[in-house]
Amino acid sequence: MEVVKLHCKNCCASLLFCCKKTSYQTLIEKVRLDIQGRKKNFGVAYIDLKLKEGTTEEDLNACVQSAIDDIEALEKKIEGYNEDIENAKEEQQTTIQANIEQAEAAGSPTKTPVGSPTKEDKEEAPAASKDEEAPAATKEEEAPTSPTA
Repeated sequence: MEVVKLHCKNCCASLLFCCKKTSYQTLIEKVRLDIQGRKKNFGVAYIDLKLKEGTTEEDLNACVQSAIDDIEALEKKIEGYNEDIENAKEEQQTTIQANIEQAEAAGSPTKTPVGSPTKEDKEEAPAASKDEEAPAATKEEEAPTSPTA
């Protein structure tokens, strides 16, 4: 029963990590789309400035620098989300390890293959002694029966 509890706790930890990771990956994709949008807006703004009379090189450079700053800020957001994913993964691994250590401290097995007997099963069914072994088959039982008798 303890093994089932352990697996349930570990499953919950893994599910929580999966949800966090998916939400961060969604945010990362949104920021990537924002970067693409910012690049397109930069192109439009730059061309508008180029076509406008009286635009100086300083205005064009300011437009370029503004776009670069915005894109760098968005890329830092992506880096932050990736760090959050790594932190969530470490938290999941720490939780799973703590669950295993807690189960081992309680004296329950942490790895019981499906279908294998547990401690309780082994204690309830004592092994047969040598005196209680099944009798060997007799020669008559071993001899094949022939249809021509």
